[in-house]
Order: sequence, then structure tokens, then C-alpha cells
Amino acid sequence: MAAEPSFEKSTFAWIWDSVDVTTEELARFQPEWDIPVDIVVEADVGHRTGFDEVVRYGIDCARAGASSLHMHIRDEHDQEVGDPGVWREAIDQIEAEVGEIGVNRGLRGKELRESLSHLEHGLFASVPIQPLLDPEYVRAVIAAMKENEVVPDLIIFDTADVNLAKTQLFDTGVLAPPALWTVSLGFPLMGMALPDSALMTRGLTHTVELIRRIDPEGIIKICATGRASSYTTTQAMLMGLDIRPGLGETPWRHPHRPERLESALVGVSDAITVAEALGRTPVSPASYLERLVALR
Repeated sequence: MAAEPSFEKSTFAWIWDSVDVTTEELARFQPEWDIPVDIVVEADVGHRTGFDEVVRYGIDCARAGASSLHMHIRDEHDQEVGDPGVWREAIDQIEAEVGEIGVNRGLRGKELRESLSHLEHGLFASVPIQPLLDPEYVRAVIAAMKENEVVPDLIIFDTADVNLAKTQLFDTGVLAPPALWTVSLGFPLMGMALPDSALMTRGLTHTVELIRRIDPEGIIKICATGRASSYTTTQAMLMGLDIRPGLGETPWRHPHRPERLESALVGVSDAITVAEALGRTPVSPASYLERLVALR
């Protein structure tokens, strides 16, 4: 039987006994995380807003630090406005106050021709498109976007949408990475349910990992959506992603309290406050437009 080793207590040395405990040396053991300082904050000014509200909210959110704007305009009959002239006027009024800023808006004209005319008029920097829609329609719209140098924004409600983007768009060569993605999990009427913070975290992580397998360098924005509201954008910031706070996809300010968002500005201001507390800085509208140009 081997003899048991014997140690004098004085010979014990913990690892930190031999470490020069300076900030620089500790940094060698714990290097900085791979999270970008810059963050895109795309303000969702609301989906049921009239012309005057869109202009006012857009200006307010831009002044608060938003990098871009997601907007809808409703007419007096609560119908989506498709008239390019109305959109041009709204954007011109906003930019007269805050300078050039990219606008993101879905194609919702009275007919496809009117919708596509928005691209031809150069109204929007990026346009949402859902992979779950009819493939022929999606291919036609993306082709028109490319022709008019508008960036397709892939809208993801669930992991199935990521697979559709892969099989219908990337595998067929309709799109190539890097691309622009907007993830809206927890939408009340469709998509992945997020009933608590644990499932929210797992759902976001799983969805983002699937996207990264297809598109390692793509731009991914996470919406404040449904009851999860501001917690989804906070989780996104921790993951190094971009965000879309505001009033469009959620009426709530927090998932665990009843108060509603008073305006898009409240949601955007809350998000920017959290971002800055986490050491992340909203990019300027000009910088974000440069990033979109690189995706064309």
C-alpha cells in the first residue's frame, strides 16, 4: 500500500496567493464579454396612430435617442394609409425637426401596386416581410426591395419562421447573409408564448441561436412584445442584440404590473435608460443607415 502523502500546512498555496491582484491581472482571468457597446434602438411609435400622432411621436422618439422609426398611419376610418404622398409628407415633417432618420414600415397599400410604389418613392430604409407568407408574394416583394435598394426586414414570430426563412429564402438564393431580422416572440394572437421570464429567456435564446446558424453576422432586433413587453428588450440588450421598444407590439410597460404605456416615448425612454445602465449606447440615425446600406 502506498504511503499517504503528508503535507505541512505552510506548504499549501491557493492560486490567488501567487497572483498579483491588480485590475489588469484579474482581467486576464476574466476578459471582457463579446457584447457590442453600440445598440440600435428602433422606436415603434404605434400601430393605430393618425398622421399628426405619427409625426409628433416620431419627433419625440428621435429626440429621445432612437436610431430609427417603425411607423403606421391610420386614416379617419381607422384604415392603413397607403398613399405615398401622405407618407412623404409625414417623413418630411419629422426629418425637418430631427434630421434624416431611417423609417421601417410594412407594405400595406390598397393593392400590391400601391404597396410597391412605396419602394419606388424611396420612402423607407427597410421594410418588414414575413417568411410565413405566400412564397411567390415574398419573392416578388423582396425582388422589388432589392431593385429599389430597400433592405428586407425578416419578421420572426416563432422558430418555424426561422426555418421558413432558411428553406424559402436563403437556401434558394432569394436572400444571402448578412440580413436584417426582427424577432417578435410573445405576440398575443400568434407565435411563441412567453408566459414567464424563464421561458422568455429560453425562447429568445433558442430563436437567436437558430438565426445565427443561418446568418452569423446578421442584424437582429428584438421587439417589446405582448405581456413580456420591456423584459424582452432588456434580455436582448444582455445578449448583445438590438431592440425595438415602443407601443406597436405591446400596450404594457412591464409584464408583472398592470399599467399601460402612455406613449411610445415612455417605452423608448425606458429602454434607452436601461441600455445606458448596461453600458450600451444607442447608435445615431446616420450610423444605422450606414449599416443598412451594407446589407443591400
